[in-house]
Amino acid sequence: MKIIVAPRDEREHHSWEDLASPAAVVREQCNTYSSDKLSFEAYDGDIGAGADFPIVVLRILEIGGLILLGVPAVHKKIRETLAEWRKIKQNLDKFLSWLAPKRPIHAYSIEISLLYALEHLSKKVKVEDLELVRADEILGVCGYLEPSFENSELAYFEFQFRDSSSFMHILILDWNLNVVVEASLPLHPAMR
Repeated sequence: MKIIVAPRDEREHHSWEDLASPAAVVREQCNTYSSDKLSFEAYDGDIGAGADFPIVVLRILEIGGLILLGVPAVHKKIRETLAEWRKIKQNLDKFLSWLAPKRPIHAYSIEISLLYALEHLSKKVKVEDLELVRADEILGVCGYLEPSFENSELAYFEFQFRDSSSFMHILILDWNLNVVVEASLPLHPAMR
């Protein structure tokens, strides 16, 4: 799971440009988090080729004693691949609510978006029985030769889930966890 952390304001933006490693500042701050076990790494980056907007990528490896492995396998039920998703999300929410007042969060990765997509769908369907059909990162405009989550100026995350009652649930979230597209499509002609 990755979180892109940005400078708080214009003044800090310029001070980050002068620092040897803004990641060291964020790392030191995150080391004070004591609510649950947190294992992470932080490294420097920037967004916008030529614009050099400095960022820190915070990669969370373990939170609350749960090891985070990324997006589960496609064509598997959520309960088979991500049985602890609610517990992971609760621990993540605690950490994010602690971090956000200290550090502006610029973007969230596909793994975090998946947890929010599941939470969103849990209000409508039993998500443990959903089958993950597709999980895709859609990168926006990028001036780099090799675009990635860490250097793009925007990203979207598309998730497609199939439920046991023959419906396909499609969600697209932006990298700030906003649902921008949501659709439920019947997969049986009698349900149209």
